Amino acid sequence: MESGGFDNNYDHNREMKTATKLYQEGKITIRNASDITGIPLRSILNEFGKMDIYIRYGEDELKEDIE
Repeated sequence: MESGGFDNNYDHNREMKTATKLYQEGKITIRNASDITGIPLRSILNEFGKMDIYIRYGEDELKEDIE
């Protein structure tokens, strides 16, 4: 049924909007945004770049990536 695709797109848009807001507020890391949206880390970096969102990558993110 067509509406299933619509619902999935709506959910994805809502998740992306939520992750973007939380990331910009400094409440989550880029990896958390990737997990929330289900978008691979490299792709979320690309998406945030397209939206002119400043990418924070500091000591906390490095530690998270190492773990």
